[in-house]
Amino acid sequence: MSKLANSGSSATTRTRRIVAALAASATVLVAFAVARGTRDVSPSEAGRPAPKSDAGSHAKREAPNVSPEVAAQIFVSNYVSFLYGRRAASAVTPVGARLHQQVLNAQSTPTPAELTRALVVRDLTVNADTRATATGSAVVDDGASPPYALSFNLSFSHRRWVVTGVQKGDQ
Repeated sequence: MSKLANSGSSATTRTRRIVAALAASATVLVAFAVARGTRDVSPSEAGRPAPKSDAGSHAKREAPNVSPEVAAQIFVSNYVSFLYGRRAASAVTPVGARLHQQVLNAQSTPTPAELTRALVVRDLTVNADTRATATGSAVVDDGASPPYALSFNLSFSHRRWVVTGVQKGDQ
């Protein structure tokens, strides 16, 4: 009989501990909710549909960016990869419409050796000419020939910086 009395007593103790733990958890949750405050959402915001994603549409040729330095970094990386046959012409971003057409019309036929070279962009600099134009330059080192210069012009159009012209080496 003493075993039955002990098991009933231990079950009651266990139940009390569980109830106490649940009460403590509820108190903590209520404290967090009170500390956070209420959030007022107006009916007009609550009823708005989520914006549609453009996942199914064609790739944009202009990457969003807000500084000429960011645009320059993206462009140089994409353009050098294109020159060495590692990226399609349509993937060179962010470029203006005229330059985009020039890149699409250009032919890039790298040799097998060029495809395996390690490409390093050195000394990437951007100088703002005005609030809407900038010039940039970079030195590209492919490890086989002497490093060559890459110069380009940027302009601010439609809330983003795009490259509008590029000159490679002495061109």
